[in-house]
Amino acid sequence: MEGVKKVPTVIHIPLFNVDNCGNELEAYREKYRTFQGAYSQEMVEDLIKKAEENVINNKEPLLREIEDIVKQKSDRLLREKAPMLLLFALIT
Repeated sequence: MEGVKKVPTVIHIPLFNVDNCGNELEAYREKYRTFQGAYSQEMVEDLIKKAEENVINNKEPLLREIEDIVKQKSDRLLREKAPMLLLFALIT
């Protein structure tokens, strides 16, 4: 989203995928529906485990994306502040 200012950065990782559910992907999707009642303690612990597996499985792509976002914001800040930095360098 180059050029977009003052918007949050959102990283979406599907919780259930083949990497962390294997052949049970559809069973997990059925068990944890979007619209359902409260989850049991066991279900919450299972969801936390799946979320942890997702972060571990996607660590490198996540880090690359975060680095890219930080670089974009740093580059934008430098472009915006460059004239002031140049002036400061000239007067000191």
